[in-house]
Amino acid sequence: MNNPEKIILVTGMNGQVGSALLSSNKIGNFKFIGISKNDWDMERQPKQLMDIVIKINPAIIVNAAAFTNVDSAEENFLSAKMVNCESVKTLAEICKELDIPLIHISTDYVFSGDLNREYKETDSTSPINNYGKSKLAGELAIQNCLKKYIILRTSWIFSKKGRNFVNSIIELGKNRSSLNVVNDQFGGPTSAICVANAIREIIHKISSQKFNDWGIYHFSGKPFVSWYEFSKEIIRIAVNKGVIDKAPVINPIASSELLLRANRPMRVTLSSDKFYAKISQITCSWKEELVKII
Repeated sequence: MNNPEKIILVTGMNGQVGSALLSSNKIGNFKFIGISKNDWDMERQPKQLMDIVIKINPAIIVNAAAFTNVDSAEENFLSAKMVNCESVKTLAEICKELDIPLIHISTDYVFSGDLNREYKETDSTSPINNYGKSKLAGELAIQNCLKKYIILRTSWIFSKKGRNFVNSIIELGKNRSSLNVVNDQFGGPTSAICVANAIREIIHKISSQKFNDWGIYHFSGKPFVSWYEFSKEIIRIAVNKGVIDKAPVINPIASSELLLRANRPMRVTLSSDKFYAKISQITCSWKEELVKII
């Protein structure tokens, strides 16, 4: 006898990770259903989610929705906090009431970037901008409410669609003879497809009745690089694939030269060792992902 199909509800269906997850609408016995801001306005009507969840009756919820504009969060902290914390708290309360496991996407920006080694899940958080503070507040809201949760921290997400560093560099490379890119911030570029694959592996794990390794996990692409090194590889591949006719000169600069509204952590490299030990051995080579995307 076939097992009945179960539903996984994905918030942020039009974002990078949400789109990557929904590109294949089934995984085993599970079917993905996505909702967007039009369905759940996290900033203005966070409570409307309960009716949606009751109607869809999901077995698992993946929260891939967020306020992600780091600089805008400095001036619009209340909006960022509403989306990244207060609505997440509402989501966690619904999951608790209906006994639904939650997978929540978080960020490397919950850390200050002061460590000279890879960050582990047990390291102290200390965000240095409002975006990081709002995301950390969302993490804490989940931890204070739920037992069955996975918080997946990742970094430097890029994909074929949407506003991200890769697409920005390619567009600038088509129109400019030179680019200035910071060379003093380091991290792990991670494709949205890799994050979606990691979530699928988590779903496989938590659908097992024996799973009890709830908590926070890190997952990011490797090797770790600076934005400058990342941009050079983007341009190299784009020229090689004929997307850009002629490579612009890329100049390394210091972060202080950009005069951005929000401070950025200088070095946040995430250790994925716990993910490999508890969830899956899948890895993410951002260079291979760049070739696929470009």
